[in-house]
Amino acid sequence: MKKVIPCKLCSIVFGTLLIVQSVNAGNWNKNSGSEKVDDDQYAQIDKAGNGIQWRLRPTSLISRVEQIIFVPDPLGSDDQVIQFEVRHGDCGENKQPDGSKWSDCDGGKDRAEINNRLPERGEVWYQWEIFFPKNYLSISPAKNIHSQYKLISEKNKKKNSRKYLFFEEIKYGLFFRGQKLVDDVRGKWTKIQVHANWTTEKKGFLRVYANGELKFRNDGYATLRPGYDAVRTHHGIYRIDLYRYLKSRNLKVAPKQTVLYKNFSISRTKPD
Repeated sequence: MKKVIPCKLCSIVFGTLLIVQSVNAGNWNKNSGSEKVDDDQYAQIDKAGNGIQWRLRPTSLISRVEQIIFVPDPLGSDDQVIQFEVRHGDCGENKQPDGSKWSDCDGGKDRAEINNRLPERGEVWYQWEIFFPKNYLSISPAKNIHSQYKLISEKNKKKNSRKYLFFEEIKYGLFFRGQKLVDDVRGKWTKIQVHANWTTEKKGFLRVYANGELKFRNDGYATLRPGYDAVRTHHGIYRIDLYRYLKSRNLKVAPKQTVLYKNFSISRTKPD
């Protein structure tokens, strides 16, 4: 059954005060917003997902409730739009299934993401649209990842997830595995479709379309690595290697970045 985020929900108000800290390049301090994301806000994200069961990834990674909110479409459509915002210091920490701990703050990383609670396997179609504002500032040579496919193990819940495939913005272009999908993503909606067959057998494939045009194709290989049996998707903003950006410009604080998403779907057949 096709799972699609509807376009009827109005904006959700998350309350609040921004506390932005000045941070030295060698010392990341986590932002502390006035409120934490609560269970009601999780429920509203899930309601908007209409079966996809999105969640904020997870609460401990969200520094400020303003990081993920619903906003009007800047181009005037009635579609529901999810806005992701990251400011310097929006890092978080979490425990891995094996009990180990990690922290974005230790590695110069910021993020605001949602992921799908339900793992995917077999043949799947993914679709979403992404919008970068005209005043969006690139953080190259640091990396800015906007959609991830992470390998997980349903059989071994204690096995840590593994970053596998991702879409990244580099100097305003959108890339996937080194292949440029779009030259300049600012000020317009870009539709992305991913057609994948997640399998440990050599009949897997991965195809990526940008605005209806096939841009990447890899067929006839095992798309799941040994020890992993499913994939979980993540969307939003995940900034890594920010020290490279700060050093290249002799700065102490990275710029705020905002990215918008709409019309998510995950289905077994090609979406409309």
